[in-house]
Amino acid sequence: MVAKIYESASGSKFQDLYMNMNDAEQRPLDHWPTMSKITSGVDAGFWRCSDNQIRIALWSNDNKPWGNVEHSFYIKVTGGNNSGDRVIQPYIGGGRHSDSTVCHGNAMKVSIWENGSAGFRKEVVHPNYTNERSGRDLGDDFEGRWWGIKVVQILFSNKCRIELWADTGADDGNGRLVLSGNQNKWRMIGRTEDTGGGRPAVEAAEAAVTLPLLYAIQERDYAFEIRKVSLIILNCSCAAT
Repeated sequence: MVAKIYESASGSKFQDLYMNMNDAEQRPLDHWPTMSKITSGVDAGFWRCSDNQIRIALWSNDNKPWGNVEHSFYIKVTGGNNSGDRVIQPYIGGGRHSDSTVCHGNAMKVSIWENGSAGFRKEVVHPNYTNERSGRDLGDDFEGRWWGIKVVQILFSNKCRIELWADTGADDGNGRLVLSGNQNKWRMIGRTEDTGGGRPAVEAAEAAVTLPLLYAIQERDYAFEIRKVSLIILNCSCAAT
């Protein structure tokens, strides 16, 4: 089981969602393109996706707004040949957006680069971003090994806080995933707070109820493997400290 950083919410606010490891096509997971299950080697039983751009979304129950969220996934990027690229961009909120639906791109986003550096940036409207708040580092190259990643969103009355956490001990050094003991291996890589700009921060985070939780690997030729995707709605009184 993937450890939680924050206490879960109670009552009607609580949603505890997981990827079905036996059926990646099953909701609440949504993805482009199709995933394939690995049947041999050290990653047998995991799921693989390969294309020049991949998007994976985890949708809320009954299309409810997210509010406070702790989002976790384990990932190994196993291909790619563009040195120095932004590899993945996990975020909470936003929606399926394009040049004709520009406002659905609005969200605070985490950038993780091939060399293990990380930062935060805001897509105000598609495709316009603020400058990246960089300077964070996972401590190792991102490609070729397993990582546990958490993105936490905490809403206040006048701002939205985004935290990036990593399980840096998720790989045994030979490309095998290590979940055992992850409770003691999560560490915060960095956090940022958005007080608005282009649109109020809290409004953007709680926008239209059909918006997904989504991470995307930017346009490049690569493949990745995924073990778990989970989503936990947090207790506001516990998380917002």
